[in-house]
Amino acid sequence: MNLISIDGWPLRASVRPAGSDGVTGRLVAAGEFDKDNVDLLSAPVRRAITGGQATITIDFDKVTFIDAGVVGALIGCQKLAVRHGCLLRIVNPSGIVAFVLNATGTWEALCGPD
Repeated sequence: MNLISIDGWPLRASVRPAGSDGVTGRLVAAGEFDKDNVDLLSAPVRRAITGGQATITIDFDKVTFIDAGVVGALIGCQKLAVRHGCLLRIVNPSGIVAFVLNATGTWEALCGPD
């Protein structure tokens, strides 16, 4: 897990590939993501999208925080996925992460219909 210090506060965040069957790429994200480290999340997602997968899932089970900057980056990734004919889905968001996705009106776009 990457350790980033911002204003003396450590932010731990990581994204790792969790495999691919040639059709679906899976990423697992963990930690806290905000405007200062959003590229740790969005860069691997963009690489997976442009890598030719039909579906990309990002497991958010271990993500403990996101801010509006992250939501914006994820919407940007979603738009990129559409342009590449790829379905991008976040799975297992909970707590404050689920709250932020609901509060910003992006749950359905990023997680799919309930």
